[in-house]
Amino acid sequence: MRVEDRTLPLEAGKRYAFSAETEDFDSKMRLSFADDNDEEIASDDDSGDGTDAYIEFMPAQSGTYRVRVSAVGDGKGAYVLKVRDLPPLPALLRPTPTGSSTMIFKHYAGALTSSDGEMNGRHVDDYVFHFEGGKQVLISMDREEQVLDPLLQIYPVDKRQGSDPIARDDDGGGDMGGSDDEWA
Repeated sequence: MRVEDRTLPLEAGKRYAFSAETEDFDSKMRLSFADDNDEEIASDDDSGDGTDAYIEFMPAQSGTYRVRVSAVGDGKGAYVLKVRDLPPLPALLRPTPTGSSTMIFKHYAGALTSSDGEMNGRHVDDYVFHFEGGKQVLISMDREEQVLDPLLQIYPVDKRQGSDPIARDDDGGGDMGGSDDEWA
């Protein structure tokens, strides 16, 4: 398997997008510090278009980082490694309930617009909620317009960039509908 490494300086607190784009093979990428430990910070196989690798990353510390591009399996050929700056993450919203019920349901209203922040190339409303440990919660999302396909992802508040969600749902409501999931 052929592997190519590139090193580059990254600034703490800035967001970056890395993509390994190719039509010749299924690309994968690995991000690490450019030191002897070579400890993996992030990796990806197919988060970009088709089978292209894509990583969004915001370093906690400035320094020199290593981006490694390789193929899944024995693939080989030409690729383009793109690194671009991203705007800051959207500010966390402190939601205000628009209604409630006797079962202690809280209802929040929102709208995705072109002025919202972006994560992974999608416009997002990024809410922060605090839940008591050990209690079960139900989170549900519905849409009013037929053109919106909602995606609900749950992250720890301190790891909402560059980590996998704790839970996610994209069509649990059926027919591109809202999401309905329970987490404890």
